Amino acid sequence: MFNEQLRDSNLQIHNIEGREIPRIPSNDKTFLISDSNQIDVLIFDTTRNTRIRFFGTGVLTIKKFGQQRRNRKLLRNIQVSIKNFEPFNVNFDKYIVPEIPELTKKLKRHFMKPVKEIGKLEFEEIIERIKNPEKFPSEVSERQIQNNPETKITDNEVKHTVSKSADIPLKVPDTDELNTGIKEIQKELLIEDEKIQEIVMQLKTRHVILTGAIGTGKTEIAKLIPQKIWHTPDFPKGYEVETYTATSEWTTSEVLSGTFPKLDNDSGSLQFEEKLGCVTKTINKHTTPTKDSRGTWLLIDEFNRADIDKAFGQLFTGLASNEIQHSSQNSDKKISIPKDFRIIGTMNTNDKTHLYQISDALKRRFAFVEIPVPSVQVKDKEMSIALEHALKINDIEKSQFSEHIVFEKDGSVDFENSKAIGLFTTAYVILAIIRSEKPLGTAILTGIYQNLITGLEMKLDSLKVLDSALKSALTPQLEQMSSEFFNLFLKFFETDEERNIYNLMSKISREGGKEKYEKTFSKLMSTIGINNLELADTKDIISEKNKNTINEKWDNFSANVLWENLTNLKEFKESVTLLNDTYSL
Repeated sequence: MFNEQLRDSNLQIHNIEGREIPRIPSNDKTFLISDSNQIDVLIFDTTRNTRIRFFGTGVLTIKKFGQQRRNRKLLRNIQVSIKNFEPFNVNFDKYIVPEIPELTKKLKRHFMKPVKEIGKLEFEEIIERIKNPEKFPSEVSERQIQNNPETKITDNEVKHTVSKSADIPLKVPDTDELNTGIKEIQKELLIEDEKIQEIVMQLKTRHVILTGAIGTGKTEIAKLIPQKIWHTPDFPKGYEVETYTATSEWTTSEVLSGTFPKLDNDSGSLQFEEKLGCVTKTINKHTTPTKDSRGTWLLIDEFNRADIDKAFGQLFTGLASNEIQHSSQNSDKKISIPKDFRIIGTMNTNDKTHLYQISDALKRRFAFVEIPVPSVQVKDKEMSIALEHALKINDIEKSQFSEHIVFEKDGSVDFENSKAIGLFTTAYVILAIIRSEKPLGTAILTGIYQNLITGLEMKLDSLKVLDSALKSALTPQLEQMSSEFFNLFLKFFETDEERNIYNLMSKISREGGKEKYEKTFSKLMSTIGINNLELADTKDIISEKNKNTINEKWDNFSANVLWENLTNLKEFKESVTLLNDTYSL
């Protein structure tokens, strides 16, 4: 590329063709002499305010001459002139300089020297951007936007465009923004302040993987945090999120780009076309201005269902250099990763079927944050959120369901005045007992509640609806449980009497041996808030000194449960019994 420094306000096309270039610096002479006799060039000049005026393209012709002197290097001289000049605009007086913000940072460094050698691909990219600026709608300067009367763009779009031009790092939310965002998120999800703060802290400098059991809200958290935490009056949508779900068939093509065959409908011939992968496609969208958002982040759901190295290996290399290289039909292309762009992945830790090994490369480039299952200490709040979500999914207003469940003004459930509270509490407690052995998130509870709501709206037998809902939602989660857990769990369905958990555990320990059931008992007691469970010195019962504490905690945990009706949940009990028999073989 050649900087025509001797700017002439009366410069015309005929002045450029054949023009000789004076005062070539010595370093540039060395480069020009060592190269071929003809070099493709972009001809431009720079103004005092560092704006660039592009004239056109041409070819530099170099004539070399010099005299060899004894004990001295070759005295190099060259004569450089411009041939085959092709202007970008035939009228320089009305020529509007293409303002391409990316040139300001990445490419503009090439324009600071009289002569600059660059690679063919980069050269072609610059020419393409100058000739066809409409292909790069995000790359417009603030000055162009303000000076063009035909362009009606909001202040937000100007701010977005300028920030993308400058490639500004991700903004740290202030205390008020963070607290406001946390409150908005907690209206929809049951997640602690500290966990949201941890995720935001990691996102400041890294991409993030959210791990946890099925149904813990990882996907929703990944969508809500970019929107709610980085929400401002100027950008009410914060960062938008593009979601893709990984599969075991994923390769680099689905992540970065690939060439795919396509049958031409007219000619019937087989052609090939390039398709961008989820990362490159989302980065392109991130750099395209919108009036309501700061940009777009990428969410890869069920990250570990893909073969990590096969699908993401090339991406990991790019993340290290902040530049992604992807292949097209004719060449390799590079895309810079904006400093405020983030990838958020989710992983189900219970998903053993499609769980690929987490590579060291992934651990180095992503921060891992675990999303826990809500504890029974927030039982009422979890039930309220699950009920609210279930009603929303079923497209039913709270007021329409008040015959069965009454909600307070703050959105919580009125447990005392809700006629159907026993039905919904029973579902929660059964899920919580299973959680003692296998973590399961709130989404599982929401699914059960959806069925219960539908059954109540249809005026079906509520216990039959509960039976069916538990069977469909929970039976698949009980696979490969221990026989000790199955034996304890099934005891809840064998008598009409209200369960006394201390007596129940004592009975089981006498029948099967306390050492065998110690681990299962300890997990269940930990679920209701009793840690370090002590067994008696004798072989058959739980320590007597734990009796009152155990019963008190259990009564609070299981209040409103329809214990007397559990024997009627025949389908669910049969499916659990079948699983127990299967895994006991």
